[in-house]
Amino acid sequence: MEKYPNMIVPPLLSKCITHIQAKGLETEGLYRIPGPEKETENLKFGLEANPEDELDDKTNIHAVASMVKIFLRELPQPLFLFPIRDRIELSGN
Repeated sequence: MEKYPNMIVPPLLSKCITHIQAKGLETEGLYRIPGPEKETENLKFGLEANPEDELDDKTNIHAVASMVKIFLRELPQPLFLFPIRDRIELSGN
C-alpha cells in the first residue's frame, strides 16, 4: 500500500483476485482449503518483490486464495471496523 498510495486496490490483491476469477471460481473449497504452505510462501515473497510478475496456469489456485487471506489478515487496520456479531448479522448467517 505504501508503494501505491493512490490506488484503491493494491496491485498484489488485484492480481490475485483477477487470477481467481479467471481460473478458480469453479474450484471446490477455494478459500476453505489452504494452498501448499511452501508454494504460498514463495508466491507471497515473489509477488511482494516483483508485483508486475504474472500468475500463470501452473500457479496453484489454492495458494493464490491463501495469498488473499494472508493479505487481508496482515492489514494494519481491519477491513471491517465493527464487531463480528454485527458482521454475521449483516451477512444473513
